[in-house]
Amino acid sequence: MSNNKNMPPAPTSKGGMSCKKGEVVRIAYTNKKGTRVSATCEKDRGLLGKTPESRKIPFRNAAFTADDLGKYGYSDIVHKTASQRHAALSGAVKEYGSVPVLRKINVLDVLSRHANPTFGKKLENDKVWIENTYHTNKRKVYKK
Repeated sequence: MSNNKNMPPAPTSKGGMSCKKGEVVRIAYTNKKGTRVSATCEKDRGLLGKTPESRKIPFRNAAFTADDLGKYGYSDIVHKTASQRHAALSGAVKEYGSVPVLRKINVLDVLSRHANPTFGKKLENDKVWIENTYHTNKRKVYKK
């Protein structure tokens, strides 16, 4: 227990009450209106945002894996020029089509843009190149 008087009590110390299996104690609090909300038992939702393996959706196209772009030379892209990367992407687009290659690069970009900004910027530039070269992902503007 904490010696600080301003600290709230531990969640399990709600009058010695314990919750059923699959439930956790929600600590008491005061809302913005000043109404006191007492501690209760709630369903245990685990770590929010952590999807269990049994509920995860598998990658849509299992035949198109991470090594598929490497077959065409699209690897170690941080040290390659734009023309070398574009040549590699052209080979991949011929086999898989522009949309699956664009989606694969988008997945790589989203997963690595914060960890390695240089890598993410090159992936972003390659996505734009695919969109412009193969007219992929262009939305039509309809006037009323």
